[in-house]
Amino acid sequence: MRNIIYCFSGTGNCLAIARLVAVNLTETEVLPMMTLRDSKEVPAEYERVGFVFPTCYAHPPRIVAELGKDLLIHPHQKIFIIVTCGGGNGFTLSDFRRLIQSKTQNLIQGFSIRMPGNHIVGFSAWKESTQQRLFDNAKKSVDKVVYKIINDIPTKIKKDPNIKIITFMSETFNGFLGIKDIHSTKAEFFTTEACVHCGICEKLCPVGNIKESSTTASFGDNCQQCMACIQWCPKRAISHPNVPKNRKRYQHPDITVEDMLMLTKRNGLQ
Repeated sequence: MRNIIYCFSGTGNCLAIARLVAVNLTETEVLPMMTLRDSKEVPAEYERVGFVFPTCYAHPPRIVAELGKDLLIHPHQKIFIIVTCGGGNGFTLSDFRRLIQSKTQNLIQGFSIRMPGNHIVGFSAWKESTQQRLFDNAKKSVDKVVYKIINDIPTKIKKDPNIKIITFMSETFNGFLGIKDIHSTKAEFFTTEACVHCGICEKLCPVGNIKESSTTASFGDNCQQCMACIQWCPKRAISHPNVPKNRKRYQHPDITVEDMLMLTKRNGLQ
């Protein structure tokens, strides 16, 4: 039987990990996680079902959690979760595990892999040497993850950190960076005079939160903080009140904008 991985990715970190896992597992298809929005049932033909997504303020991205709530899994299917993060994953693994555990009697494997941070509103792209070290370590981690998946080796369920402490640290850190509300769904992004209205930002947005015309791009109230629009804009024409003009952008070096566009194209947003 075949395997499937549902992926949510903004700047390519999760897509790169999903592809590595798929190659090592073999017989594995990678699909956008957003395809579960319209078809909530995982097809019965798949034996193993994986979910790869990033940590967003110590929790899963909001849309990922919403999809998890409505997910339908078949009794024979084995589940694994892979979370990417710049530091710790906070409650990301445990949150999503709790959302889907009641849907299956099988053991759910959970993994966390460190990758370069992409939150440009808070910080610039990390040094290339740091990025490369994380990429090299991630490949080693994927080898171990796939071994455990193939051999059905249980993963430890770690105790959740103190939510009050994590929330305080997160809000304090982001407040220091000038981020007003880390839980806001209203995007503060805007386009500059460099915008050529190519439409890439609209096509990249996984939830269709950006609408572009021949004169402007408008950002709605359903932002998932994935940073795809600002990081991938070919003209660096998207900015934010907290982003200096020359702040360095980040995209995973093994992922192209065409790869990212394919995620949303298969999602039916183009």
